[in-house]
Amino acid sequence: MASVAASRLSFASGRRRTISPVFAKVQPTYQTPTAAILAVSVATLAGLLLGDALLVPVTEVGSMAPAFGWLATCLSFYMVERSVLLRLTAGLGMAVSLLLVLMKLLPIFPGHFSLAEWIALGIWLAIGLLLHYRS
Repeated sequence: MASVAASRLSFASGRRRTISPVFAKVQPTYQTPTAAILAVSVATLAGLLLGDALLVPVTEVGSMAPAFGWLATCLSFYMVERSVLLRLTAGLGMAVSLLLVLMKLLPIFPGHFSLAEWIALGIWLAIGLLLHYRS
């Protein structure tokens, strides 16, 4: 099921041109986003073949992504909201999500990123930048 969602996200990102529009091309006969499906399939097969050596670091980096997204969302809400109560709520959300992000980044916390996870984060960011700037 995750592969279906990932290929749909790749297709939508290609249509929006946040990544290469190649991912938005649809196969004429079956109306499927072939490039998006192939990219997700190759990534899935690479993950299967590399096993735990890849799975654990990618999962750890992926566990930080929602906390970072929540931090960005709370910050955005804080910047546009005028109500004091709602700004306090957004501030609390920012504090909690920042702590969750810092738990992964700072070595004073148990469960912080290992060298393999820093490498996975770097590769993930590099792929994202490459896909973004190629479009």
